Amino acid sequence: MRKNVSIELFEEGENASIYSYRINNDTLEFEKFIDAFIDSEYSNHYDIIDDVIDRILINGAQERYFRPEGKFLDYLYALPQKGLGCDLRIFCLRISEKIVILGNGGVKPKSVKKYQEDPVLNEIAEEMQKISSKLYHSINNYKTIIYESEFVQIEKIIL
Repeated sequence: MRKNVSIELFEEGENASIYSYRINNDTLEFEKFIDAFIDSEYSNHYDIIDDVIDRILINGAQERYFRPEGKFLDYLYALPQKGLGCDLRIFCLRISEKIVILGNGGVKPKSVKKYQEDPVLNEIAEEMQKISSKLYHSINNYKTIIYESEFVQIEKIIL
């Protein structure tokens, strides 16, 4: 099935902008994450991620806030960084210190060492890796244009 991906501004901060994406005009992927976890048994874990996002908006998307998750040069990261005791993972693309694209995520079971071992997390991560590849190709060919913390022009992404 063909997937049309649109990247949209979610929130602007002092030093960074948070974007998310939707597939085939569905709900933004980050909104799906919020809906699933804000009022759940994992709400305390959601609050940890929300706090990290607030810090990114204020201070910029500094590497210290992210957990590298992907392969070399696929720009896939997860929030929150290690050491915060959070059972949730949300996948994102750290485009620059001023732009982050948040996707979806889920609960990372303690028995799972890598996201690839969990089918739900793996599917989300692989989708974001495909988006990353297409987006960076578009940026390198000047079809997607970034100025500071905003996408000035975004080429349509089809998966």
